[in-house]
Parts: sequence; structure tokens; C-alpha cells
Amino acid sequence: MNLARMSVGKLESLMASVQKEIKRREEIEANRSQAQNELKALATKFGMSVEELVVGKNASRSGPRTKVAPKYRNPDNPAETWTGRGRTPKWVQEAEKKHGGRDKLAI
Repeated sequence: MNLARMSVGKLESLMASVQKEIKRREEIEANRSQAQNELKALATKFGMSVEELVVGKNASRSGPRTKVAPKYRNPDNPAETWTGRGRTPKWVQEAEKKHGGRDKLAI
């Protein structure tokens, strides 16, 4: 945006839009701050943390993730394994075609 080439009318319009957006963002931030303070007070009232109030005590994760045992092994390269979670590796797709299905790769 080249401000030097804009007319005075367009600059004034742009300035009004910018001021309006600044005011909108300030209101959002003020509302966010008020909501956070109210949540903290509510959580304290019931003897909880904000996380327990919003998410629930059992829903929050405590500690590191546990490792999942692999379910599939590549018959052509036993070092390649897959848990069956997430995106299917290319070697699984190729081995399924070559060996006749995923059940042939099961450990």
C-alpha cells in the first residue's frame, strides 16, 4: 500500500478504519481480561484451578505419554515397525500390496 499515492479522502477513510479496528481489538482484550478474572474467582470459590474448572481434572494429562507397542512389522525389513496409529507409512502400503493385506504384517 503506497500511502504517498493515496488521495486525502482515501487516507482519511483508511485512518477511520484503522481507529475502528484498534477500538474493536481493545474491547476484545478488555473482555478477555474480565473473563479470565471471573474464571479465576469462580475456580477459587470452588477450590479448583482454572484448568480443572474448564477442562476437568480427569481430562488433563499428567506425566509423559506412554509408548505404544508396534502392531505391524515389515517382512522385508524387520527394523520397520508401525503401531497402527497415525498416517500409514509408505512401507505398509507397499507391503500390503506385495504380501496380500495388512493382516500379513501383524506381529
